[in-house]
Amino acid sequence: MPQELKAISDQIQCCPVDNTFKIIGKKFTIHILRNITLLGQSRFNEFLESVEGINPKTLSVRLKEMEKSEIIKRTVYNETPIRIEYTVTEKGKALKPNNYADGCFFNEVLQL
Repeated sequence: MPQELKAISDQIQCCPVDNTFKIIGKKFTIHILRNITLLGQSRFNEFLESVEGINPKTLSVRLKEMEKSEIIKRTVYNETPIRIEYTVTEKGKALKPNNYADGCFFNEVLQL
């Protein structure tokens, strides 16, 4: 790879906006986050019913990605039947529309 292209590639990989959108830019992720924060939803079936077009497999993958990125926290309650709830973490709460544009979320919170 020519030196100029490598430098551009390195800049793109370090771009805070790009890195932020790698996490929240996937289809349905922002909808799930919206439903947790604004609608108070916390259960898998609530998301499945309210996020239009999402299927169970995609929902499961998105929840795992959000948990891995520490945007949400998964809590399992030892009950019968088992109850699992998702809540927004401090990192998740830091997501605001103005942070999408300037990459503050990535720089200040995720530090990947």
